[in-house]
Amino acid sequence: MFESKAAKRLLSIYLIITISVLTVLSGCRNNIVIEETPDTPEPDVLHITATAFATYDFCRQIAGELAEVEILIGPGEDSHSYTPTKKDMDKIKSADIFIFTGTENRIKDATQTDDNPNRRLIDVSSLVPMLETTAPAEMDTAFETDDTAIHHEKYDEHVWTSIDNAEVICQAIADTLCEIDEENSYYYRSNCEVYLSQLSSLKRDIRRIVSSAERKTIIMAGRNSLRYFAEEFGLEVYTAYPDCTKPYGDYPGAVKFLEDKALVDNIPVVFYDEMTTGSIAQKITDGTGKETAVFYSCHNISMEDYISGATYLELMTRNERSLETALN
Repeated sequence: MFESKAAKRLLSIYLIITISVLTVLSGCRNNIVIEETPDTPEPDVLHITATAFATYDFCRQIAGELAEVEILIGPGEDSHSYTPTKKDMDKIKSADIFIFTGTENRIKDATQTDDNPNRRLIDVSSLVPMLETTAPAEMDTAFETDDTAIHHEKYDEHVWTSIDNAEVICQAIADTLCEIDEENSYYYRSNCEVYLSQLSSLKRDIRRIVSSAERKTIIMAGRNSLRYFAEEFGLEVYTAYPDCTKPYGDYPGAVKFLEDKALVDNIPVVFYDEMTTGSIAQKITDGTGKETAVFYSCHNISMEDYISGATYLELMTRNERSLETALN
């Protein structure tokens, strides 16, 4: 009986101690202040809109993660027949930076607004000398037509096919970014320097190919979009169309001229531009054993290349490889 009373007493003491400890712990817990970490606000990013793939990609390379860069003309669309929508006009007006070619009259009017006074405009046609679209003199009669409504474009808009011009445009983009966002100017300058080095390397490779080539002639079975490329690297380009604004098929005399040129001069590759099917190039090479290949003017990009993340440097490197075959 004594042992039973002692056991009960010990149990009572144990319960009292347990209750006391729990009470103390509960009090301590109620006095603990848990500080929640506030959500870190996402940094503001610049919004850049570009009309052409080349300038869009230049902005991506230089602005990096500090900007959202958007191409105005969707991948796979023919930029030469593009007409801006109201949504496109809104993108232009709201952009922190809008980069375009001043000869693109279809969208130039959108820059003449004052609803976004802080927006910066980069008109690439004001950065480099604009060159007129020309054709070799021997093709003068090849472009004769009965269509009196045809008006040839005076200037070639594809200024970035010259790597010298691409370097100038990239420097202007870096300068504009630094003016807008001085705090991150070192980041933009560093990105630009790395990219300019890559462009310089590509330019040296193309010059090496051209300087040692057997011929200096290119056949472009499409639009006349290589004026600046030809000027920079000392090449002569024969095209199926005198400029880059109208659909194909209007100049059968030019196509016949290119067929004869490819055969007589034994030109191994006939080029066509990335936004076409290459049907004219195929017609010229049928039964001759000659090759067809895309020459990228970089005005726009195919959906396939866009999805795969292709860049201006990648597309121009493809041109370099095809050029080596075409000139030898």
